[in-house]
Amino acid sequence: MSLLAHAQDLTAHELRTQIRLAVQRCETLPTLPGVAERLLALVRDINSAVSELEAVLKRDLTCAARVLQLANSAYYSHNKAVTSLRRAALLIGFNAIEAIASELPVFACFRTPDPEAMARVLGIWRHGIAVATVAEYLAHHTRQAVETDLAFCAGLLHNIGQVVLLHLFPDAYHPLLARLQQEPETDLPRLELETLHVTHTEVGFWLGEAWHFPPPLLDVISQHHFARLTEPLLAVVALADSLVKRHGVGLPGKTPLRTDVEALRRLLGLSPKHLETCDAILTQVSEQLHALLPAAAGG
Repeated sequence: MSLLAHAQDLTAHELRTQIRLAVQRCETLPTLPGVAERLLALVRDINSAVSELEAVLKRDLTCAARVLQLANSAYYSHNKAVTSLRRAALLIGFNAIEAIASELPVFACFRTPDPEAMARVLGIWRHGIAVATVAEYLAHHTRQAVETDLAFCAGLLHNIGQVVLLHLFPDAYHPLLARLQQEPETDLPRLELETLHVTHTEVGFWLGEAWHFPPPLLDVISQHHFARLTEPLLAVVALADSLVKRHGVGLPGKTPLRTDVEALRRLLGLSPKHLETCDAILTQVSEQLHALLPAAAGG
């Protein structure tokens, strides 16, 4: 969008307002090449199962967000929050998912190949899937009451604001992420505030609010860098995010949340063995994602 070309002429408040309006008007988000084709092939195959469809949705932030958006709309949800991708797919049906897949654009950096920009997009996807996978495992084993499906969706979508910023303002956000790669100790939200006067957590919240995401998802999207660590779902995602960052999956960057892994482990009633298992899960997931996502992106 051309808005940021004139950012220097706007006050911080005016720029925030313009960005918020752009986010609230956002009706779809781009995805990786090949994702829409896989979804369309499944929904058009009378022999495909919901489990196969769920598996594809669990590997794509954009599709998952759009399916949850529709499932939580007034037409489908009847005021009952939907936080499971499987339930969302069953609720809206294959025809609705076919319509979603048919409208999905692809990130411009894949149409005009820019290897560094492609790597940044893939990094966001890898990180989201890894956090979701670990969060699901932690939710299953914690003594706290955290639904595993909700934990997976919260982990998958916690950085959806980055996807929105890459889509709406690629000329500003790609250079910002490039700087983050060069300065991995940089505080990403601080860098975003200095450049755009908004953070990806705020942008993700604005989109989620406009797309009718349930309150637990909105809380994680908006607070995962500043979590109240006594809230079980936020603690699960914060711990998963820390473990994934420690494993080096996704983009670099220091989080302002000074996460004490041991404190979170104790809060959630997890043993050191559980964290060792997370490391093993991440090793396996990292190998799978490096094999899957470049192939999906045509790389």
